[in-house]
Amino acid sequence: MWTMSLGGAEARQVTSLPGSPVTHAALSRDGRRVAYSSSQGGTTKIWTTNTDGSIPTQLTDGPGQDFWPTWSPDGRWIAFGSTRGGHPETWKAPSEGGQIVRVSETGGRNDWSPIDNRIAYYDWVRDRVNIVDADTGKMLLDIPVPASFPGLPVWSPDGRRFSLVRSASYLADAIWIFDAATGQGQVLATFPGRFHMIFRAGWSPDGLSLLVNRVETVSHTSCWSASDRSNPVDPANSQFSTL
Repeated sequence: MWTMSLGGAEARQVTSLPGSPVTHAALSRDGRRVAYSSSQGGTTKIWTTNTDGSIPTQLTDGPGQDFWPTWSPDGRWIAFGSTRGGHPETWKAPSEGGQIVRVSETGGRNDWSPIDNRIAYYDWVRDRVNIVDADTGKMLLDIPVPASFPGLPVWSPDGRRFSLVRSASYLADAIWIFDAATGQGQVLATFPGRFHMIFRAGWSPDGLSLLVNRVETVSHTSCWSASDRSNPVDPANSQFSTL
Protein backbone atom coordinates (compact mmCIF):
# COMPACT_ATOMS: atom_id res chain seq x y z
CA MET A 1 0.00 0.00 0.00
CA TRP A 2 1.22 3.45 -0.93
CA THR A 3 0.12 7.04 -0.36
CA MET A 4 0.65 9.91 -2.76
CA SER A 5 -0.63 13.36 -3.60
CA LEU A 6 -3.24 13.81 -6.30
CA GLY A 7 -0.56 15.40 -8.44
CA GLY A 8 1.37 12.13 -8.46
CA ALA A 9 4.23 13.34 -6.28
CA GLU A 10 5.41 12.31 -2.83
CA ALA A 11 4.66 8.61 -3.32
CA ARG A 12 5.44 6.75 -0.10
CA GLN A 13 5.19 3.05 0.71
CA VAL A 14 3.09 2.33 3.80
CA THR A 15 3.03 -1.46 4.00
CA SER A 16 5.16 -4.31 2.65
CA LEU A 17 3.52 -7.71 2.99
CA PRO A 18 4.91 -10.18 0.40
CA GLY A 19 2.30 -12.75 -0.59
CA SER A 20 -0.45 -11.00 1.38
CA PRO A 21 -2.41 -8.49 -0.70
CA VAL A 22 -3.53 -5.23 0.87
CA THR A 23 -6.89 -4.06 -0.47
CA HIS A 24 -9.74 -1.63 0.18
CA ALA A 25 -7.59 1.02 1.88
CA ALA A 26 -9.38 3.98 3.50
CA LEU A 27 -7.80 7.08 5.05
CA SER A 28 -9.14 8.40 8.34
CA ARG A 29 -10.78 11.80 8.15
CA ASP A 30 -7.72 13.49 9.63
CA GLY A 31 -5.38 11.67 7.21
CA ARG A 32 -3.24 10.18 9.99
CA ARG A 33 -4.31 6.54 9.84
CA VAL A 34 -5.31 3.96 7.25
CA ALA A 35 -7.75 1.09 7.55
CA TYR A 36 -7.41 -1.76 5.08
CA SER A 37 -8.17 -5.41 4.39
CA SER A 38 -5.35 -7.95 4.59
CA SER A 39 -5.09 -11.72 4.53
CA GLN A 40 -1.71 -11.78 6.30
CA GLY A 41 -3.27 -13.87 9.08
CA GLY A 42 -4.80 -16.36 6.62
CA THR A 43 -8.35 -14.95 6.45
CA THR A 44 -9.04 -11.43 5.23
CA LYS A 45 -9.50 -9.10 8.20
CA ILE A 46 -9.53 -5.37 8.88
CA TRP A 47 -6.23 -3.80 9.94
CA THR A 48 -5.17 -0.24 10.76
CA THR A 49 -1.81 1.50 10.62
CA ASN A 50 -0.42 5.00 10.78
CA THR A 51 0.24 6.56 7.38
CA ASP A 52 3.98 6.26 8.00
CA GLY A 53 3.55 2.47 8.28
CA SER A 54 4.00 2.31 12.04
CA ILE A 55 1.87 0.35 14.52
CA PRO A 56 0.05 -2.07 12.20
CA THR A 57 -2.84 -3.51 14.22
CA GLN A 58 -5.36 -6.23 13.43
CA LEU A 59 -8.77 -4.79 14.26
CA THR A 60 -11.12 -7.73 13.58
CA ASP A 61 -10.99 -11.49 13.95
CA GLY A 62 -13.45 -14.40 13.95
CA PRO A 63 -15.02 -16.37 11.07
CA GLY A 64 -15.66 -15.15 7.54
CA GLN A 65 -14.03 -12.45 5.45
CA ASP A 66 -13.95 -8.77 6.46
CA PHE A 67 -13.60 -6.06 3.82
CA TRP A 68 -14.28 -2.45 2.73
CA PRO A 69 -13.48 -0.49 5.91
CA THR A 70 -14.63 3.13 6.14
CA TRP A 71 -14.22 5.67 8.96
CA SER A 72 -16.81 7.53 10.99
CA PRO A 73 -16.46 11.36 10.90
CA ASP A 74 -14.95 11.48 14.40
CA GLY A 75 -12.56 8.58 13.72
CA ARG A 76 -13.91 6.52 16.63
CA TRP A 77 -15.51 3.78 14.52
CA ILE A 78 -14.79 1.83 11.37
CA ALA A 79 -17.64 0.27 9.39
CA PHE A 80 -16.87 -2.77 7.27
CA GLY A 81 -18.47 -5.59 5.33
CA SER A 82 -18.27 -9.13 6.64
CA THR A 83 -19.40 -12.65 5.77
CA ARG A 84 -19.05 -13.86 9.36
CA GLY A 85 -22.82 -14.39 9.43
CA GLY A 86 -22.78 -16.53 6.30
CA HIS A 87 -23.57 -13.72 3.84
CA PRO A 88 -22.43 -10.09 3.38
CA GLU A 89 -23.49 -7.82 6.27
CA THR A 90 -22.53 -4.39 7.58
CA TRP A 91 -20.61 -4.23 10.87
CA LYS A 92 -18.71 -1.57 12.80
CA ALA A 93 -15.73 -1.77 15.18
CA PRO A 94 -14.11 0.76 17.53
CA SER A 95 -11.05 2.09 15.69
CA GLU A 96 -8.88 1.55 18.77
CA GLY A 97 -10.10 -2.02 19.17
CA GLY A 98 -13.02 -3.52 21.09
CA GLN A 99 -16.38 -5.21 20.67
CA ILE A 100 -17.72 -5.17 17.11
CA VAL A 101 -21.39 -4.43 16.42
CA ARG A 102 -23.61 -5.55 13.56
CA VAL A 103 -25.28 -2.59 11.87
CA SER A 104 -27.27 -4.31 9.12
CA GLU A 105 -28.01 -7.86 7.96
CA THR A 106 -27.22 -6.80 4.39
CA GLY A 107 -24.48 -4.74 2.81
CA GLY A 108 -20.77 -5.21 2.34
CA ARG A 109 -19.54 -2.32 0.23
CA ASN A 110 -20.00 0.53 2.68
CA ASP A 111 -19.24 4.22 3.00
CA TRP A 112 -19.81 6.27 6.17
CA SER A 113 -21.17 9.78 5.71
CA PRO A 114 -18.51 12.44 6.41
CA ILE A 115 -20.96 14.58 8.42
CA ASP A 116 -23.17 12.24 10.49
CA ASN A 117 -24.08 8.65 11.38
CA ARG A 118 -25.47 7.50 8.04
CA ILE A 119 -23.89 4.53 6.27
CA ALA A 120 -24.58 3.90 2.59
CA TYR A 121 -23.98 0.46 1.13
CA TYR A 122 -24.69 -1.56 -1.98
CA ASP A 123 -26.76 -4.71 -1.44
CA TRP A 124 -25.75 -6.93 -4.37
CA VAL A 125 -28.25 -9.65 -3.34
CA ARG A 126 -31.25 -7.35 -3.88
CA ASP A 127 -29.60 -4.85 -6.26
CA ARG A 128 -30.30 -1.85 -4.03
CA VAL A 129 -28.44 0.97 -2.34
CA ASN A 130 -29.46 1.39 1.29
CA ILE A 131 -28.74 4.18 3.73
CA VAL A 132 -28.97 3.16 7.40
CA ASP A 133 -28.38 4.75 10.78
CA ALA A 134 -25.02 3.56 12.12
CA ASP A 135 -26.27 3.57 15.72
CA THR A 136 -29.61 1.82 15.36
CA GLY A 137 -29.42 0.09 11.98
CA LYS A 138 -32.70 1.78 11.02
CA MET A 139 -33.30 1.96 7.26
CA LEU A 140 -33.34 5.59 6.17
CA LEU A 141 -33.46 5.16 2.40
CA ASP A 142 -33.91 2.15 0.11
CA ILE A 143 -32.99 2.83 -3.52
CA PRO A 144 -33.54 0.14 -6.19
CA VAL A 145 -30.75 0.08 -8.78
CA PRO A 146 -30.18 -2.32 -11.71
CA ALA A 147 -27.53 -5.03 -11.47
CA SER A 148 -25.42 -2.87 -13.80
CA PHE A 149 -24.57 -0.73 -10.71
CA PRO A 150 -22.04 -3.11 -9.12
CA GLY A 151 -20.02 -0.40 -7.45
CA LEU A 152 -19.52 1.21 -4.08
CA PRO A 153 -21.55 4.30 -3.11
CA VAL A 154 -19.24 7.15 -2.04
CA TRP A 155 -20.52 10.18 -0.14
CA SER A 156 -19.87 13.72 -1.29
CA PRO A 157 -17.98 15.89 1.24
CA ASP A 158 -21.18 17.74 2.23
CA GLY A 159 -23.12 14.50 2.80
CA ARG A 160 -25.90 15.50 0.42
CA ARG A 161 -25.10 13.17 -2.47
CA PHE A 162 -23.26 9.98 -3.29
CA SER A 163 -21.61 8.66 -6.43
CA LEU A 164 -22.06 5.23 -7.98
CA VAL A 165 -20.32 3.55 -10.91
CA ARG A 166 -22.52 1.87 -13.54
CA SER A 167 -21.63 -0.52 -16.35
CA ALA A 168 -23.12 1.56 -19.13
CA SER A 169 -22.17 -0.69 -22.03
CA TYR A 170 -19.64 -3.27 -23.18
CA LEU A 171 -17.27 -0.45 -24.09
CA ALA A 172 -17.60 2.04 -21.26
CA ASP A 173 -18.88 2.79 -17.77
CA ALA A 174 -20.70 5.81 -16.38
CA ILE A 175 -20.66 7.79 -13.13
CA TRP A 176 -24.03 8.52 -11.55
CA ILE A 177 -24.83 10.97 -8.76
CA PHE A 178 -27.72 10.29 -6.35
CA ASP A 179 -29.49 12.66 -3.99
CA ALA A 180 -29.10 11.17 -0.50
CA ALA A 181 -32.44 12.60 0.67
CA THR A 182 -34.70 11.56 -2.20
CA GLY A 183 -32.78 8.74 -3.89
CA GLN A 184 -33.11 10.43 -7.28
CA GLY A 185 -30.15 9.76 -9.57
CA GLN A 186 -28.75 11.21 -12.76
CA VAL A 187 -25.80 10.39 -14.97
CA LEU A 188 -22.81 12.67 -14.50
CA ALA A 189 -20.48 11.29 -17.16
CA THR A 190 -20.37 8.45 -19.68
CA PHE A 191 -16.87 7.90 -20.98
CA PRO A 192 -16.11 7.42 -24.67
CA GLY A 193 -14.17 4.44 -25.94
CA ARG A 194 -13.05 1.51 -23.83
CA PHE A 195 -13.22 2.98 -20.33
CA HIS A 196 -14.05 0.78 -17.36
CA MET A 197 -13.81 1.63 -13.67
CA ILE A 198 -13.31 -0.53 -10.58
CA PHE A 199 -15.68 -0.22 -7.62
CA ARG A 200 -16.03 3.49 -6.97
CA ALA A 201 -15.74 7.16 -7.88
CA GLY A 202 -14.21 9.12 -4.98
CA TRP A 203 -14.74 12.83 -4.38
CA SER A 204 -12.13 15.53 -4.03
CA PRO A 205 -12.30 17.44 -0.71
CA ASP A 206 -13.99 20.43 -2.37
CA GLY A 207 -16.65 18.23 -3.99
CA LEU A 208 -15.87 19.55 -7.48
CA SER A 209 -14.04 16.53 -8.90
CA LEU A 210 -14.22 12.75 -8.80
CA LEU A 211 -11.34 10.29 -8.89
CA VAL A 212 -11.79 6.89 -10.53
CA ASN A 213 -9.68 3.75 -10.82
CA ARG A 214 -9.59 2.85 -14.52
CA VAL A 215 -8.98 -0.70 -15.71
CA GLU A 216 -8.10 -1.58 -19.29
CA THR A 217 -8.67 -5.05 -20.72
CA VAL A 218 -7.38 -6.47 -23.98
CA SER A 219 -8.62 -9.75 -25.43
CA HIS A 220 -6.80 -11.80 -28.09
CA THR A 221 -7.69 -14.71 -30.31
CA SER A 222 -4.74 -17.13 -30.32
CA CYS A 223 -3.95 -20.02 -32.67
CA TRP A 224 -1.98 -22.83 -31.02
CA SER A 225 0.21 -25.29 -32.91
CA ALA A 226 0.11 -28.84 -31.51
CA SER A 227 1.73 -31.41 -33.81
CA ASP A 228 1.06 -34.35 -31.49
CA ARG A 229 -2.68 -34.39 -30.82
CA SER A 230 -2.42 -37.49 -28.63
CA ASN A 231 -0.84 -35.44 -25.83
CA PRO A 232 -2.25 -32.38 -24.04
CA VAL A 233 -0.86 -29.07 -25.23
CA ASP A 234 1.54 -27.34 -22.83
CA PRO A 235 1.18 -23.61 -23.62
CA ALA A 236 4.61 -22.91 -22.16
CA ASN A 237 6.28 -25.11 -24.79
CA SER A 238 3.98 -24.55 -27.74
CA GLN A 239 4.14 -22.12 -30.62
CA PHE A 240 1.29 -19.70 -31.02
CA SER A 241 0.39 -16.56 -32.89
CA THR A 242 -1.98 -13.77 -31.97
CA LEU A 243 -4.59 -12.90 -34.58
